[in-house]
Amino acid sequence: MAFGNMLTFYGPQGHFGLMANSRQNSQDFLFDYLNVVESTLYKGFFLDREIFLPIEGMGNIEEEYNTLRFPIGILIGLREVKGVSSESLSDLSSIVARSFQTFSSLYYNQNYQVQSILDKYNRDHEEYIKYIIEKKVRPKLGVFSYMRGKKSESIAYLIEQITYELRKDFKSYDELRGFRKEIDIFSKNRDSHITFQFATRNFDSRSISIELIKNDLIEMGYVSWGCIFTAKSNPYKIVKEYKRSIGETAVNRIYSQLDFIIRDENLGKGRVVLLPLLHYETGYVAIEKLSDTGSFKYMPKKGYIELDTSDPNYRLFLRHFIYLMLAGRCSIMLKECRLDTKDFNSVLSDKSMIFACSRDRVLNPSDIFTYNLVNSDHHISLHPVKVETLTFPWFTVKNHDWFLLWGDCLAWTSGPSSELTSYVQSTIQGRGFMNTLF
Repeated sequence: MAFGNMLTFYGPQGHFGLMANSRQNSQDFLFDYLNVVESTLYKGFFLDREIFLPIEGMGNIEEEYNTLRFPIGILIGLREVKGVSSESLSDLSSIVARSFQTFSSLYYNQNYQVQSILDKYNRDHEEYIKYIIEKKVRPKLGVFSYMRGKKSESIAYLIEQITYELRKDFKSYDELRGFRKEIDIFSKNRDSHITFQFATRNFDSRSISIELIKNDLIEMGYVSWGCIFTAKSNPYKIVKEYKRSIGETAVNRIYSQLDFIIRDENLGKGRVVLLPLLHYETGYVAIEKLSDTGSFKYMPKKGYIELDTSDPNYRLFLRHFIYLMLAGRCSIMLKECRLDTKDFNSVLSDKSMIFACSRDRVLNPSDIFTYNLVNSDHHISLHPVKVETLTFPWFTVKNHDWFLLWGDCLAWTSGPSSELTSYVQSTIQGRGFMNTLF
């Protein structure tokens, strides 16, 4: 540091002092006495410079992923100190250490806010998901069997289910799980490739798997984040609030869109039938519960509900099904509430709909299908759903606009000890008014 004229020693005999000089740009220094590697590291560590590491055949990887930055350098601790002195070297060391601790903490808090880190994390992993779906999953599905006359619809349905799997695994801060764990390990070992099998299965019950090679990681610009926050870390409460906040923001936007459709005098007229469409292994199905036990406590007893904007519980009921979309459990369909709407069969016999949607897209009548439905659960009765027309063909919502409403929203986990289970226990089972429908 003295070579770089960054520190000055001062003080009378028997007295030790250090003073930080004004920081200079690395271009002002000559490193004739250092080789290239040493001079680069010298700049990086002591002058807060960037070190760019070119990778041969790096594809379209962004420059930022090859750049090492050292924002908390050695001089941060002395940045605003005119000079420090002491009677002994040990005391001087303690003073410098305390000063460094103070200013490094201040610098970190100013430049590394938890929310900015999480925003970056979400953007990165949304890009990984997009790459895997478009480059690996979609081409693979093209060679699978599919429902006759429904090739594009079948592929879209499977992609929707796989996207939920990826989003659920990738967008977890506090643990490495599923696909994110596998790809993180692969990024650090010497294996040439990795094969990953999804829980989603093809319509003929065959498994769906993809293969990644190292070059795929480069092409998608993969960065290993590890467990950026754990339950024991200081910002964990901030992380939980962040996740809750972006989820609620997305749910509120979706609620506003659906509420508009229901209230509009030319569409729902303030009263509609909401039919949940369960994501089943053979497509979209309607579900009728035969008992209060089983794994579908979050579904309405009679298979559908009538939403009336004058009902005090209207808002809570509508939001409930948006949360189910967030958990990847179902899509929803809005139908007219007609005079002949008397029971579940009359709802299914109505072959028109006002609007239907899933977490990731707006559904057209042709998108809704069931392939070789087999019911193996004696607690429920599954029914195929057939829709032929839109009640109001002039009304449309673009897929791009629908996707933007969700934004960077995370996916809820489902299953035992999951976010969906926690929600069901606290909301459906914990509130008496919900028990009337569920």
